[in-house]
Amino acid sequence: DFAAFPTYPIVLAFKGTDQDVVSFPSPAMQDGPQTPALPGIKAGLDGERYIEKVNDLDPDGATLKLRSRVAGVHKKGKGASVSMEAFLEDDQGKVFYIMRSSSFLVGANDFEDSGESFSKSVKPPTRPADKVEEMFVPENQAQVYRLSGDYNPCLLYTSPSPRDS
Repeated sequence: DFAAFPTYPIVLAFKGTDQDVVSFPSPAMQDGPQTPALPGIKAGLDGERYIEKVNDLDPDGATLKLRSRVAGVHKKGKGASVSMEAFLEDDQGKVFYIMRSSSFLVGANDFEDSGESFSKSVKPPTRPADKVEEMFVPENQAQVYRLSGDYNPCLLYTSPSPRDS
């Protein structure tokens, strides 16, 4: 049986209803909740993602909407952690997925903590790793990510030198 990968709804905030390659930032991203314009921001970094399936999607299709909000802004080190929350729901308000994410705004300052934070502190173990895996990464991996809709310019480059990207 064919089915969408269970984490696929995460893409909706980036692609919206477009089925083709989209610009970055995409129209769906520009229509969604905006990151607060805090003083001192030098860069924005993707933080964490959480997805919870609440109900099965109708295999015959459905009309759904993505309702999003900025949930909170909190001081974290030398910047701000911004928590976002989105609900994939139908017209009657039945929730199918809850998605939470955070981003880090490097250099953000002079603001007060507000709202909710979904982050939890996790203390790393003091022992060595249980297992280490190493794998070959093909030279064209960045292009594969780009073609898959990943527009993150900070981590992957399509040329050997970041200045040539």
